[in-house]
Amino acid sequence: MKMSDLETRTIIMNAFTEQYGAAFKTLEKIMDVCPDDFWNDEQVGPQIYKVLYHTLFFIDLYLSLTKEARDNFTPKFKQAEDFRTSKENFHPKEWKSAISPKEIREYIKDLRSKARDGFKSLELDSLLADPIFEWHGSSLFSSLMYNLRHIMLHIGALQARLRISGVEEQFWVSQSPLLE
Repeated sequence: MKMSDLETRTIIMNAFTEQYGAAFKTLEKIMDVCPDDFWNDEQVGPQIYKVLYHTLFFIDLYLSLTKEARDNFTPKFKQAEDFRTSKENFHPKEWKSAISPKEIREYIKDLRSKARDGFKSLELDSLLADPIFEWHGSSLFSSLMYNLRHIMLHIGALQARLRISGVEEQFWVSQSPLLE
């Protein structure tokens, strides 16, 4: 039995919605258990807020679903690093001030909406078209998958870092709606 393009698009969009929603939920769960004094600690690596912002920055950038959106992308925070121009991720000289947990949570909320709106507007043909980010593979679909892999890399690193520091491990979120 052959699926229609509409059925195929619906399955793909539901998967993206569920998996991006789960990634955002997992980031929020990490923030829920992150001790206040750990937010700015850099003894084991870059501060938690820098890793979270780095992750959200690239979610935001890679949710540019057209080349025009990519070319006009503006980072959310002026005090933070623009990772498109930095030579080293989390480079301390690039940061003018810390980003608060409240600001990070608001950024996640904004990105949830951006993802939902972007996914709603995507057609199957655009998913299969040339990538917006040429280094992500052969299609926009590949770029969106790449973005998920990048998010999960940092979720794993943050969870390991918190666990090593004695914070109770957060359970994996397998799926979650983009907006709750």
